[in-house]
Amino acid sequence: GVGLKAQLQHALGIVFVDGKLYVADTYNSKIKVIDPRTRACTTFAGGDKKAKQFSEPGGISFANGKLYVADTNAHRIQVIDLATKVVSTLKLQGVEAPKP
Repeated sequence: GVGLKAQLQHALGIVFVDGKLYVADTYNSKIKVIDPRTRACTTFAGGDKKAKQFSEPGGISFANGKLYVADTNAHRIQVIDLATKVVSTLKLQGVEAPKP
C-alpha cells in the first residue's frame, strides 16, 4: 500500500540502501521495500508459501549488493541479490545445523 495503507506485521529489521528502506516483515515472512519519496510499500521477496524462502525473518543487513536476512525460524541466513532478487542460503563452515 501507500502511506497509511501500507501493511506490515511485526517488522523487526530495517536497512536503508540507495534511498529505499528494506524491512524484515516477520509474521508475514516477507521482505518489504519502502520508498520514502513515494511512501509506497511493496513486497520485495518472500510470501511464496511453496518456495518457503523465509520463516519469520527477524533481522536484515546490507553489504556488496546483497541483503543478508536472519531467517529466524529456519535457523539460517538468507542472501538476496538486490540486482536479480535471487535468494540463496549463506553456507557456513564449521557450524552444525540444528537437529529436527
